[in-house]
Amino acid sequence: MLKDTRDSHTEQTRILLVDDDRQVLNVLVAALTDWDVVTTCALTATDAIADFEACTPHITLIDQMLPGARGTDLIARFAQGDPAPLQFLATGAADDQTLKLALASGAWSVLSKPYRLSDVFEIIELQRVLAAALPLDAALSDEHRHDNALTVAVSETQFPSSPEIARMLAFVGGFTEHRTEIRRVAEIVTELTCALRNLKLNHPDMASAIELHALPDAAGFRVTLRCDQARFDWRRELARARNDSQSSRIGGLYLASCLASSVDLDDDGALAFVCRAGANP
Repeated sequence: MLKDTRDSHTEQTRILLVDDDRQVLNVLVAALTDWDVVTTCALTATDAIADFEACTPHITLIDQMLPGARGTDLIARFAQGDPAPLQFLATGAADDQTLKLALASGAWSVLSKPYRLSDVFEIIELQRVLAAALPLDAALSDEHRHDNALTVAVSETQFPSSPEIARMLAFVGGFTEHRTEIRRVAEIVTELTCALRNLKLNHPDMASAIELHALPDAAGFRVTLRCDQARFDWRRELARARNDSQSSRIGGLYLASCLASSVDLDDDGALAFVCRAGANP
């Protein structure tokens, strides 16, 4: 089980849980007791809206099927906040259409019900890593913001480190001020890092890297996944990721492919995700 690694001097994580099943909420609250988070629970969309304004959460986990409302409608509403929370949709029908609707609404990802408690713990860890990256990003000098390419290290940790994410945000921010664009690239790279970490379990000798390139004329970005194994079968891995997407938190290669404008293999056999400016998932 993942352990709470929160520094005692950092801000407590606030999470809003929305589900019309009281038992689900009770289980989540009990599981989060040792994680030093502030939990707020809502059974209806009306309560969720009031609670959101009152608690200003860092994270929302919202069920799709609520009385008189859809979870994606709430996510779209909450995404207008500044800063917007890290949002996740829970659903028993985690198909392509639902995932793309959730992403377009402003969700980071989707949890397929019944999801695992470890998925919720992972979400909290992700929020803390991202939150720690923001002040680091602001502190980076402008000379780091206008390179044409950036290589992101892949480590054994669950997510990129906060300094690595800060460098990535600074790189993307050097070409666009659009918050959605910056978030989308950060999300793709974070999910690809998790995918590579999982791939190394089956391919322990594989060396890999993630490269970011700015497209000409501020047209967007290309995120490239490279490994040292010649002609690695990325298409097979994409198909496998899609087949595995009906359980647990949807992430990795499959989520990255849904976020990108297009996905293809380059001339060297590397997997390239193109994020075009202004394009929705």
